[in-house]
Amino acid sequence: MVRADRDGDILLEVSDAVRGTLIEDMEPAELLAAAEHLDADELADLAPDLPRDVVHELMESLDAQQRERVRSALSYEEDLVGALM
Repeated sequence: MVRADRDGDILLEVSDAVRGTLIEDMEPAELLAAAEHLDADELADLAPDLPRDVVHELMESLDAQQRERVRSALSYEEDLVGALM
């Protein structure tokens, strides 16, 4: 019911339960398309909820600098200041 270019933003804004349901209902290609509009920090926020194969393909599609930023953001535990930044 929303424009496809807004899917990534919506996945980030909804509750965890709704996000899980939406991700389950989306095809891998839809998830990849949704993620392509997100920056590295947003990708790091969304990655733990995505299927592993989608995360793997997404990481391969990023350039080296973006990939490193996502990995760096993912390295922080959820409750630490680094993760919040």
